Amino acid sequence: ARPISPHPSGIGEMHAGRRDPGKPSIQLRTDGVLRSPAAKEYNAGTRMYGLVDSRLFWAMDMAAVGQSLRSHASAELQRVG
Repeated sequence: ARPISPHPSGIGEMHAGRRDPGKPSIQLRTDGVLRSPAAKEYNAGTRMYGLVDSRLFWAMDMAAVGQSLRSHASAELQRVG
């Protein structure tokens, strides 16, 4: 099964990807897009999740509203306590 990620803007994405057992990361890419009638154009996206020194890194690239795939958002989560 491929998970569908809903966006609050009326877009849903189906992701496909794989994990390399030798690396603490996961790469996903958009395999399908569903849009509500009011949603803006959204064509594709990628996600990367990685674990380095007990910190979770996340990055999202997206192609939307006439733009090609480009960096959209990223974060670093660090354990507290």
